[in-house]
Amino acid sequence: NDLQARLHQVDMVAKKLNMRNKQLQQNTAALLKNYLLILLSKKSLTLSQLSGFTGVNAQTLGDYLDKNQQNEFPIWTLILSLTSVGLSLYYVLKQIIKRD
Repeated sequence: NDLQARLHQVDMVAKKLNMRNKQLQQNTAALLKNYLLILLSKKSLTLSQLSGFTGVNAQTLGDYLDKNQQNEFPIWTLILSLTSVGLSLYYVLKQIIKRD
């Protein structure tokens, strides 16, 4: 009987933690969405810039945008990743040319 009561107590704690975790995930997603909307309402930003402002890495941010847009093909991840790579190459080449 004590074992059954203890199992019930542990089960209730696990359910409460799971519920809190889901709520935190939903709140974090809502905050990120609102933050992105505010950032993008001012001007267009690259994935690298968005990543820098939000603290979310570019791949995760691209995945989030694809999921939020409900695209079957990860178009945002592809476009924004290629843009980030292109800008990185431009920056590196610019620094190399400056040295010479």
